[in-house]
Amino acid sequence: MPTQKSPGTFINSKLSFNKETPYSESGFGVFQNVYSSGRIGVAINFFGGINKLEHWGVSPMYLPHVIFKGEPTSSYTRCFRAQVEVDGDPYNLEFSSTTHYPFGYKSHFSVPERGVKLLHRLTLLNDALVFSIEVLQNKNHLSLRQRFELHDHTFNEAPGRNRTAWETGVIPTGWVMTVKDVVPDDKWEKLQAEIMTKPNNVADFPILTQGARKGTQWIALLNEHGLAMKCRHSFRRDFTGEAFRRGEHASVLLFASSVDEGILRVEELRKKAVVLVKKKERDYQRELTEDPKFETGDKVFDSMLAMVPPTLKSLMVDDIPGAQRGASFSYWVWGWDILACADVYMLSRQFDFARNALRFYRDTADPEWGVGHQFTMDKPPRVRLPMAFSAQMLYTIFLYQYGVYTGNLSLWRECYPLIKQIFESSLKAINDYGLGRGAALYPDTPDLCGHTGNDISVFNNSIQYQGLRCLGEIAIVCGDQMTAERAQQICRLMEQQFVASFWDKKREYFVDSIDSETGEQRLTYPSHALLWLTPFLSDLVSADKLEKCASFIAENLATARGFLMYPRWDTSFDVDENQTGSIWATPDMFVARCQAMAGRQDVLEKWIKASDWFWKDLTYHEGHSAHTINDSGTLDWHGKKMSFFSTKTTYMAFLNGCAGIHFDNGGVTLSEGLARPLHISQLPFQKATLDLNLKGKGKFIRKLLVNGKSLMGSLKIPIHLLKGKVKIVFERTEKAPLHPVLRSLYGAEIRKVTIDNTGRLEAVVFGHTPVWLQYYSRKPARIMFNGRELSGEYDAKRREGKVLLPLSSLSATIEIKP
Repeated sequence: MPTQKSPGTFINSKLSFNKETPYSESGFGVFQNVYSSGRIGVAINFFGGINKLEHWGVSPMYLPHVIFKGEPTSSYTRCFRAQVEVDGDPYNLEFSSTTHYPFGYKSHFSVPERGVKLLHRLTLLNDALVFSIEVLQNKNHLSLRQRFELHDHTFNEAPGRNRTAWETGVIPTGWVMTVKDVVPDDKWEKLQAEIMTKPNNVADFPILTQGARKGTQWIALLNEHGLAMKCRHSFRRDFTGEAFRRGEHASVLLFASSVDEGILRVEELRKKAVVLVKKKERDYQRELTEDPKFETGDKVFDSMLAMVPPTLKSLMVDDIPGAQRGASFSYWVWGWDILACADVYMLSRQFDFARNALRFYRDTADPEWGVGHQFTMDKPPRVRLPMAFSAQMLYTIFLYQYGVYTGNLSLWRECYPLIKQIFESSLKAINDYGLGRGAALYPDTPDLCGHTGNDISVFNNSIQYQGLRCLGEIAIVCGDQMTAERAQQICRLMEQQFVASFWDKKREYFVDSIDSETGEQRLTYPSHALLWLTPFLSDLVSADKLEKCASFIAENLATARGFLMYPRWDTSFDVDENQTGSIWATPDMFVARCQAMAGRQDVLEKWIKASDWFWKDLTYHEGHSAHTINDSGTLDWHGKKMSFFSTKTTYMAFLNGCAGIHFDNGGVTLSEGLARPLHISQLPFQKATLDLNLKGKGKFIRKLLVNGKSLMGSLKIPIHLLKGKVKIVFERTEKAPLHPVLRSLYGAEIRKVTIDNTGRLEAVVFGHTPVWLQYYSRKPARIMFNGRELSGEYDAKRREGKVLLPLSSLSATIEIKP
């Protein structure tokens, strides 16, 4: 298969990543960056102009949320172009020593011949852009003023959209424009006719509402002391503030959904804009100091990982607790974008948001159709499109992960009625083999990828299995033994049928789907076959199959930029001009786990290099066009940042795949990973803060120290050792030991491990539900459970075994006798 050999670069980035926060000594540093905070998103060009400005207010979904737009390359068009007047002479604010935050920038501008040095900022708040200037030097005590230029044609006209002229006198120190949005009659009639119809011909769920038909965007441009406006030939407007000579001063572009809401906010911002800007920067620095730290030997990649938590925070909508936009631009609140990879919120200590998000999706769930996938712009938002019930297991997984990382199970009990409802609804679509029927949640157009309406999706069922494992744990804690047992029964069926149904023996990889009536495989091969959200998938698919997946992916899906959705020779490749012909980060967790298990260091290193390429442009990409073999070194969307694609996926692909760290309600398990030395610190887990030094290639323990104490025989760390500050040193080796090794025991705690002189391993374990023990032994071993021998599987070639431990909320002693 042809590949792009040289990544190339179209725009030479001038960014430095010596510190976690991206920085440019000279100029803006990148072609374009996209900033976000709550309801506001803005794209800023390298010369400082606004390219696009959007506000997600209470408005119809079907009119553009981009309110103003400039030009990406021409500085002629003025869209609130930030300037400064020095003694009456206007200057564009230029860039030097520039720091890029997820919510804006901080940069320097000077006029040396006039003795003026300024620090200027653009800071996004939940509903506003704050342009501030701090005087660092004004040797000659010259008069300084903030100034903005605006071309009227930058307002984004649309059918059904009307605006007033800029008005003064409505607020004391600025100008106001009111935008009225109304969906036209013919469009509205068509939208109403779509209610309770399916969004495509294979979907399992209907459109429930189209949201509001009307909306208001109330826009104010204000300064603390007032703004004068001069209109030039009814085409360009200059807004100029009052004079100052020292201190820090701010002007604000505010968006609101009503006059009353806007006027209340104006009073606060007029007095406190500078204070709010400084607070936002202080909070950012404090949280960055507290967040997990990564030392991978690659400064660009370290920065990319470090910026994930603050980027996610920049997408959170302050006035709707638990709501988060799906991207820094073009996306409102969605379902699986936030529910998937939710462990990132806990790992970055965003516990309040995680708790609020679980309540948000619970409280907005439709009584009949359940958890929402797409939400309206109403206040509060309503579910427009629900998820397929198997995909709603993402909510169950998120709830489980909240308990895993915090150790607080009260929210399990609070939200249990919803996950039980999801389970009971999904039972209608689960066949006698435990597999859930329904078209794939992903990509958006499964009907173009072989789905007919009679479908069983490998992607959906990978979610279903993990959700059922999580449900089993939660149900026991909530006292619902019957539901736990039913979930376990389906898991046992899936463990027998999943690989048998989806595995193509010829290609040695998973097919996208099978026919729900005939069981016939559809011979199309997605990189996103398994959505790897929990370590439970290791119990569904054997290590040898995952290693074969690694080979298929490396040979058919890997590129210089990441992984194709489908191989180029696949009938599903590039069939929709949206997703199928692109590179996506969606599969990265699955791909990284496979490559690590197969020891494919080359593919893991290539993935890090590809991630670097995007981050040098300050981009967490959604997708990257791969219709052609080469891309000429250009990105699809410079500076855009996605929530799930690929912000959270990159974070978890690194932790689970490259670092080989896995979390479950029983503790922390270590595994294969990247051979290069890695240091990860300040990683929270329940009552512990972990500091990990990892290195080496292989699946065995050369050295494992926990707070200086040497451990042998188990890659899962005994739970009682995970308290307070925990320093872990793990060195891998390919050399197999003489004694058995517990490789994994997901869903249960290991409380004690000993190995005697004969090589017999004994462990005390605890778990609420039956769990799979995976172990290494040089030869077939007898597995004893409280003195009773258990039968299991043993692969003589790999020298690995697997046995189901019948745990039931009691401690048990297991023995592995070689």
